[in-house]
Amino acid sequence: MGRADLRTSDESKAGKMPTISASRSLVDFACLILSHTAPCAVLNEPGDWIVTRCCWRWDILSIKEIKVLVAREAGDSRGQDHVLVNAPVWRGRNAFVYKVEAPWLPGTAALKACREWTTGKPDAAAARRQFVALTNVEEKFGRDGRFRVPAPYALFEQHAAYLAEWIEGTSMARALSARMADEPSAVRLVLDAGAWLRRFHASNEACHGRVDVEAQLSELVAGSRDSLIAGRRRRDSASLAALRAMAPEIADIEVARSWVHGDFKPDNLLVTHDCIYAIDVAASDANIIGFDIALFLNGLAAVANDSHNSTLVGCLPALEDAFWQGYGGPELALRRVVTWLRISLLLEARAAASARAAARTLLHWLTGTASDRNTLERLTRELCLPIVRERAEPTAAS
Repeated sequence: MGRADLRTSDESKAGKMPTISASRSLVDFACLILSHTAPCAVLNEPGDWIVTRCCWRWDILSIKEIKVLVAREAGDSRGQDHVLVNAPVWRGRNAFVYKVEAPWLPGTAALKACREWTTGKPDAAAARRQFVALTNVEEKFGRDGRFRVPAPYALFEQHAAYLAEWIEGTSMARALSARMADEPSAVRLVLDAGAWLRRFHASNEACHGRVDVEAQLSELVAGSRDSLIAGRRRRDSASLAALRAMAPEIADIEVARSWVHGDFKPDNLLVTHDCIYAIDVAASDANIIGFDIALFLNGLAAVANDSHNSTLVGCLPALEDAFWQGYGGPELALRRVVTWLRISLLLEARAAASARAAARTLLHWLTGTASDRNTLERLTRELCLPIVRERAEPTAAS
């Protein structure tokens, strides 16, 4: 939330369904038709757009409703005339974000209206969960350091929405993929991401735990069987075999547990001139810290490999090392667990492709994007390296 770099089209501002531009490719148009969705477009820059499942107008808070909510929070039900709302500045399958200004607020605010992922209906539980998470993390982090979360202002649970600080910043994914981004600046950004996550985990550490490798593998097998596309490529089978071979070793490694962000990736980090803010924080369930690390490193690889910045593509190993350095340079055992989880999460994402997303995923599968191909193969080699060495040592000795 609070993405200041996202803007809507004139149609969406008027509450109408955006139309499909003639400049969009036939493949993307076919994906929309085959996935049975009506397009809700969010424009970043000319030619850059995101398509999400449509949420009909009855799901969206009106400008008047938002003004009334904010005015009532201030104790002045007639003060809605002094509330300014830009709506919505961001739309997704599970949320809408509005930019709100009022004289009595600490500053510009973002109102996030939460929606169920599958139905698009208001999700009051998600709104409460996210608001409580922001409250808990802000209490731990404070407001003086460089690493922060948006300050929570008010919860409107009945309307499945909450009000929090608006962050005028750029997503780390966009900052990294900018054509003018050089290696030193990219390294500094990723270093800060590692430091933010380390502070987050350290602020609520619990007892150690182990990865439930059997549950992970069972979900992968079931997902690949039900998916139309995932698991049908030789690369997927080789990676799954590597996960199975290393599962006993990974299951024996104890890893620190803490509350988890839940979706820690470059897109969910906002960069300002002096601070790093994380958004969409869960911070409710305790789990091993490797999941957050694996999610970020996979997201970083996707940004690097899909970027038009050739410098970023070439320095991915240096960026991953910078993240680990920012996190505190953990021991080799944690790196092994994270590598195993990264492969598992990559395969899980492919297996999650359903019939609704078949056309889009088929295009991705046929083109074999660098992000998918390079990352999966590299991680599989890294995971299997100790096995290769163990097998080679007796041969060398003989």
